[in-house]
Formats: sequence, C-alpha cells, structure tokens
Amino acid sequence: MPLLATPMKCKMFALSNRIASVLLLTGLLIAPQAYAIDQEPVAGDEIPRVLALKPVEAPGTDTELRRLVKERYNATAAELNDLYALYSAGRAPLEWICSAIETFADAGSELAETPVARVSELELARNAAKAVEAITKGKFDEGQEPRHAAQHARACRLGIEIRLVRAREAAKAAREAK
Repeated sequence: MPLLATPMKCKMFALSNRIASVLLLTGLLIAPQAYAIDQEPVAGDEIPRVLALKPVEAPGTDTELRRLVKERYNATAAELNDLYALYSAGRAPLEWICSAIETFADAGSELAETPVARVSELELARNAAKAVEAITKGKFDEGQEPRHAAQHARACRLGIEIRLVRAREAAKAAREAK
C-alpha cells in the first residue's frame, strides 16, 4: 500500500510541527529565566566601585574628541555594570565580562589626563577584575565553571595588574621629573 499523504495527515503533521516549535521556543525563553531564579549569585569580594560610577559630564567647552572619549568611557562603564550583574547571576559568559573589563580599562586610560588619573582608572578596572575572578573561583569550586574559566578570569586580572604596575611606574617617573 503506497504511503499517500491525505489532507488530514498533512494537517496533523503541520499542527504537530507547530506545537513542537512553540514548545521548543517556550523552553528556550523560559530556561534562562528559570536558571537565573534558581541560581544564587556567588559572593565574591565587595562589589567593585566601578559599578557605582556616575557618568562623566561632557561640558560644551570640550572638543569633539574629548566629548567622544567621555561618551565611550560612560558606555563602557554602563556595559561593565550590566555584564557584572548578568555574570554574577549566571546569565552571561565569562568572556563577555572580561572583554568589558579590558574595554573599560582602555577607555579609562584614554580618558585620564594625568599619569595619576590613569592609575586611578586602572585600579577601578583591576577591582572589577578581582571581583569577577572571585565569582569565577566560587563558581569553579561549586562545579558551575570549568577550570579554564578560573584561569581565564585570573589572566584577565593579571593583564590589568600589569597595566596598573606600568601606569604606577609612569606616574612615579612623572613625579620625579618635576
């Protein structure tokens, strides 16, 4: 007997595909939210000060370049703030928050007008990196992150620490040159 598709079979097949699609989509939409509700943020060190930064104002006397540098700084600080909350709740990958820390460090270094200000900005980035490293270590200890994630978070912090040491040396050289 040949397998002929009757109109009724086609309608049932189409309906079952639609139902399966809706169930799959519903699962994809609900799963991250359910995970976030069940997932308690892992306590790290205290919340970094960078998350409480107020936007840098760009007065009308700023050049276009200076205004853009300030806008970029504000955007990177806001991104870091948002990603920190998402990562600590288990809703963003580690790579995103590490990239945001590095971008914030770049923006802060460019915003700083003096070597001492550069040190201050890099300290903010370092503190955020330390907090993320602590969260990642806690997640690793609880079996929620693989070992390479803890290593990646450490490498991110160490990269910022290296930049901070160099900035401190430059600030010290600038003070001694005066």
